[in-house]
Amino acid sequence: MHYWDALLNDGDGEPQVIPNAICLHEEDYGTLWRHHDWRVDDDEVRRNRRLVISFISTIGNYDFAFYWYFYQDGSIEGQVRLTGCNATGLLETDQQETGYAEMVGPSHKSMLHQHVFNCRLDFELDGRRNTVREVNLKSVDYGPDGYDPTPHAESDRMRLNPHGNAAYVERTRFEREKDAQRMTNTHSGRYWEIINEDVLNEATASPVGYRLRGKSGTNTAFAMQPGSSMAKRAGFAMNHLWVTQHADDEIYPAGEYPNQNPGGEGLPSWTAENRSIANEDIVVWYNMCQTHVGVPEDWPVLPVKMLSFKLEPAGFFEENPSIDVPPEHAIKNVEHWKTENQESMDFDG
Repeated sequence: MHYWDALLNDGDGEPQVIPNAICLHEEDYGTLWRHHDWRVDDDEVRRNRRLVISFISTIGNYDFAFYWYFYQDGSIEGQVRLTGCNATGLLETDQQETGYAEMVGPSHKSMLHQHVFNCRLDFELDGRRNTVREVNLKSVDYGPDGYDPTPHAESDRMRLNPHGNAAYVERTRFEREKDAQRMTNTHSGRYWEIINEDVLNEATASPVGYRLRGKSGTNTAFAMQPGSSMAKRAGFAMNHLWVTQHADDEIYPAGEYPNQNPGGEGLPSWTAENRSIANEDIVVWYNMCQTHVGVPEDWPVLPVKMLSFKLEPAGFFEENPSIDVPPEHAIKNVEHWKTENQESMDFDG
């Protein structure tokens, strides 16, 4: 385990050192991969280890812990953990809950609220020029005649989906910035692919890429009404996804001073130009929105709530990059184990 100090500004703009602010460590994370071969009654299993970089910020009554996880399968996870103490108020004994606040104790209410975390992901995936595609699950209609309980007749083979079990993924390539202002959709299993169309995977001849998908927590919609002061100043929160053409001065999604402007700065103003984002130097902005409806178990200290997203290789490697992770008994002599087992790991024959 290793720690780094952080150099920040205090309330007067003076430099301030926070000792041991950033932590680096490695931890076990269960099973990496496993298979039982019933033919020879043999098992292969590998433990999963991940590298962790983390820090914690206390802002008002909340404590926010930020984690980056780097996995052996090539995936990367960004996670936020929320804890601390809810802001609360009192209810008169004859008052009832209204939906705007929830009872967490006798005459004790916790107000409904949201947390929005914006993740700025400046991609250079095997090169500076990248493209984003949206992926949605689509089911196929039975066809013009609907369901047929006897779909095995010769003529039925020409129908779109005679058995009613066909589905496919639909990919939509984003051309310009306004095309990429999108929301998550669990019904269609929506995720996004960041690809490099100029670099092809040698095994599949498809563009190399990574997937961006939500992982833990419920990523809800921002509840503020369009045109409200909150929606204007935090306009970036109106979508879960934005994609912009890279610009060095576009850093803060709500602008540099969101509490001191009438709104509209940041992502809404940048994307008004509707610049090209296909095969360009791009930045992907992903929002995670936590809606907190209080319960008595959240008081007096809130158990950790988590939000996270994951970047998963999708054609970036030619095979499982963790296939050569040695078993536990071979950890002490890894190089010898790899040499002895290289032939079995070489799936190209």
